Amino acid sequence: MPIRSVRISNSGDWKTKHLRTLKTNYRSAPYFDHYFPKIKDLYAKEYTFLWDWNWEWMQFWIKTLDFSIKVDKTANFGGIKKSFHIMNSKNKPYIANNLNPEFWYPQVYEEKWGFIRSVSIIDALFCAGPETRSYLNSFFTPKFDSYLQHKRREL
Repeated sequence: MPIRSVRISNSGDWKTKHLRTLKTNYRSAPYFDHYFPKIKDLYAKEYTFLWDWNWEWMQFWIKTLDFSIKVDKTANFGGIKKSFHIMNSKNKPYIANNLNPEFWYPQVYEEKWGFIRSVSIIDALFCAGPETRSYLNSFFTPKFDSYLQHKRREL
């Protein structure tokens, strides 16, 4: 099934449950009051297709974290002559898991569970606010950044 054809099931009240869970778990986070209304607005919109929901979220993260990237849609993945895919040395999709061990932000349940890396981008946003971008950048190694710069020059 083409990814653009996957429909969202709007039976049940999953949006309200998601928002309630976020509020219950993060209302004491330092940046919750700032970002929650924006996230709530995303949930308020009606989407038929999962693709559209994901696209809105991606645009939200790019704008909120001020990433200077432009993402375009294509009808034919890989069909553009000057495209590249991020792959590791074994020709598999790159998974960034080399976190900077010194990067930390205060988490809501840190006293109980200690600092947990790779929880979610929403956790980082509510707890670290604008520093979320730095936290995400800590996922990528200098070797990976050099690879991206090299590939961009090729384009």
